[in-house]
Amino acid sequence: MQNPLRSEGDAFRFLLGTVVYFALIAIAGVINAWAGLVVFIALSVAVVWWWWRSREPRAPVQASPVRKEFKPLSRVNPTFPRQALQQGITGRVVAWVYVAPNGSVSNVEIKSSSNRLFDREVVRALSQWRFNPEPVGFIGEYEIVFNLTD
Repeated sequence: MQNPLRSEGDAFRFLLGTVVYFALIAIAGVINAWAGLVVFIALSVAVVWWWWRSREPRAPVQASPVRKEFKPLSRVNPTFPRQALQQGITGRVVAWVYVAPNGSVSNVEIKSSSNRLFDREVVRALSQWRFNPEPVGFIGEYEIVFNLTD
């Protein structure tokens, strides 16, 4: 069975729901033992119904092709990490940028990196890029090269 918690948001909602579930049972139990039992049964039925509904097959999400080096409207260049400068380290990072339909970057995922020193700076910079709005979001692949210059 596939994990129904597909994202951090789903996990947070599940945890919040669990806390509310037990809090309502505890509050109703303090008021009256029968009320606690009724709330427990009602919430249990709701949880089973939600779980059963989540098992229904969903239409497969069609993966959009990754666009390589697609030109952004505005671009923030990553700065060379201080530690890499001090140690004379150069590097290359390949990152995927998940672009929302409004043109903003919703996520940056590092696909490969010659040195992890550069990853944080690449994520910081690429998260600020902006693209032309499109009806459907897309994924862009970018290679960022860090070279020392004289």
